[in-house]
Amino acid sequence: MQNKKIMKAINCTQLEIARKSRLLTQTQLANKLEIDSRKYSKIELGEHRIEQSLLDKIVDILDYPLDFFLEEGNNIALPISLHESGSFRKRQDISKKVLFSVESTIGIYLGCLKKLKSKLDLQFNKSIYPVNAEEFNNDIENIAEQLRLQWSIPSGPIKNLTTVIENAGCVIIKYDFGTEKIDGFSIWIQDIFPVIFIRHGLSGDRERFTLAHELGHLFLHTKRLSPNKEKEANDFASVFLMPYSDIKKDLNNLNIYKLQNLKEKWKVSMAAIAYRAKELDFISDSQYRYIFMELSRCGYRKKEPIYIAPEVPLSLKEMKDAFIYELEYSIDELKKFLCLNESDFNKLFLFNEKNNKVVYL
Repeated sequence: MQNKKIMKAINCTQLEIARKSRLLTQTQLANKLEIDSRKYSKIELGEHRIEQSLLDKIVDILDYPLDFFLEEGNNIALPISLHESGSFRKRQDISKKVLFSVESTIGIYLGCLKKLKSKLDLQFNKSIYPVNAEEFNNDIENIAEQLRLQWSIPSGPIKNLTTVIENAGCVIIKYDFGTEKIDGFSIWIQDIFPVIFIRHGLSGDRERFTLAHELGHLFLHTKRLSPNKEKEANDFASVFLMPYSDIKKDLNNLNIYKLQNLKEKWKVSMAAIAYRAKELDFISDSQYRYIFMELSRCGYRKKEPIYIAPEVPLSLKEMKDAFIYELEYSIDELKKFLCLNESDFNKLFLFNEKNNKVVYL
């Protein structure tokens, strides 16, 4: 009778999420559990009773607290976008195993964020909201410029983009995706608040463009599908970071030496500035190709000169601190509340805090 009660209490979706987050197939986990893979498959589907001893082994092997498997609901959510590195490779270029692990782990973290926000009363002066691009005649440039006006962003380069986005109620998390093919990931949590995950280790200029790209997805593609969504998000990022009225005076007589100075000023890559110049007709297609040939010749396509420091997100740390200093949770109580072991807790929180120097707006 006890086993039947346990079976009814287990969240089979949480079991699937836990398995995928540990990069295990059903067969691999079944082998570790020393049971038939067909039996395990039925367990994950909720069609087979699970014994206490087997549940203990699952907890031990997957290294999640027992309470994690007893949670109600479904924490996992699929992304609005996977902003991939390089030439925006398709999802098929990433192994399904890695992709499942990324989505499952992020699903777990999203569940943690929902719990954290459920006990905190957070107020923001600005907000992120989906827009209908058709109401703007699909003019991405106008949408991005209007957002800068609504958010009262001063003209010129944005000093700290992370702070601007977090002040609008978006949670930004630096995360090791386990692959360099993914730079960023954005999603709404049940229409409550948006979250952007950024790959840890990106250069500051690439990180800022990825943030602006994902911000574009949150505004443009939450409720609207578009076959050109990656280009639209790129165009949004370019305009948001480099408005025409502000950058036009900098784009005359462009060469790779001037691009270095502009990178330091605008905190975006030399390649992104050159592309913006081409889109605005300050340089021709042939001039654009020549600049990229020069960038390649100098080795700047792989690593550009001029170091731009990564920015530091603070929203997650502030939520954790609110639990500890205002709600008086101990670290152990917070881990129990979130159903995370020490390792996963540290990956979520300490990974976003250690070795970072805060860049203030």
